[in-house]
Amino acid sequence: MESEISHLEISGDETTETADTRAGFKPTEPQSTAATPRNASLDGLPSELKASILHSVPSIPALQTLVRSSPLYHKVYLDERKVILSAVLLRDIGPQVLPDALAVHKASQIGFDGSGLRKDNVKSFISQYKAERGSSSPATCDPLDIGTLESLSRLQSVVTKIASDFCEATLSVHPVTGERIQPHGDLSINEKRRIYRALYRFELFRALFTKPRGIQIPPESRRCFYSMDQSLLFLSIFTAWEVEEVACVRDYIIRRHTEILRESSSELSKLCPNKDLHDEYWQIQNTGYLMSLGLPFLCQLLNASSAAQKASILESNICCDRAFLTEAFLVDGPNAAWPWSTNQKVDVLYFQEHKQPLRKWAYVMWDLGKLKDWRILDVDPEQHSGTRNRRSDGFRKLIDGWNEVA
Repeated sequence: MESEISHLEISGDETTETADTRAGFKPTEPQSTAATPRNASLDGLPSELKASILHSVPSIPALQTLVRSSPLYHKVYLDERKVILSAVLLRDIGPQVLPDALAVHKASQIGFDGSGLRKDNVKSFISQYKAERGSSSPATCDPLDIGTLESLSRLQSVVTKIASDFCEATLSVHPVTGERIQPHGDLSINEKRRIYRALYRFELFRALFTKPRGIQIPPESRRCFYSMDQSLLFLSIFTAWEVEEVACVRDYIIRRHTEILRESSSELSKLCPNKDLHDEYWQIQNTGYLMSLGLPFLCQLLNASSAAQKASILESNICCDRAFLTEAFLVDGPNAAWPWSTNQKVDVLYFQEHKQPLRKWAYVMWDLGKLKDWRILDVDPEQHSGTRNRRSDGFRKLIDGWNEVA
């Protein structure tokens, strides 16, 4: 899961690609600016203090910035990168989310060979993942090899970028008044944990149930799991509100891809003159396919600086559709007697359509303080989310269309 991070090292007067910089940290020569004396004093610290500073930074992006700012810090980083990456990754991802991040890395290693064993391997992996999630031992990066640490650092860079955009998209509008509001300040530890785990679990679902692009897959390995399998094997592991966290991520990614398609439609039309990019049904299907390309692909689009660049990235991905994740959410839940027997107090259905307005502001992610500030808990949830029709005719038509394609 490569991100758009450069893998370069400065060696003398030349810039060369090396195995030592797989974590993506590129140093730059100091500039003659007003800040040079401060930078010079930091560069003049003993190597032991430089290592301590690198070891103590709060996040992978902060580590990247520091290492890229100075060849001297870059050298110290290379000398101790396993210890430094282990400490910073655990601090950034958090011990409660680290098992999910590791699971994404491990799941991406499950092969698509001709043995027909992928389905069994995925089932075995999910069983192991469940056991590791239930372990009482705190997660740590210490036993991980440098290759795994570097892979996690690249993925965490992507997750950090997407999490920032997710918060901006979901917190920019007041959920009750609909008015635009200023950012609400830093996330709490719990809010960050909920968002990170939802993003990693989205990527884990993708690693387990979609085939990568650009490789030939043996016929017996192409269609391993149907939506019912995906729901029972994977989504059932989590509590209903944790599934709803992933659903919030799903809705955000769909909205983001829809916006990007519209922003770049003029440039895309030049590249693909025979495609009706304004067909709403096609847009819905294609955003599902784009979602299946994962967080690194979305990050690449977000980093593109112009509509033309976005169109260039999208060009080879606008004629495809793939049923991804949504079908697994829509597997039928219990019969009507189950919620009736609990006096309607237990909600065990995934991805209910009437909650889409709630997912737009990621309602399951935020702490009580934010919810009280918004006075959202004083509002009738049914009134806020609209009608309780579970699935509209148009939405059902779309899902039926996906089933036909599948």
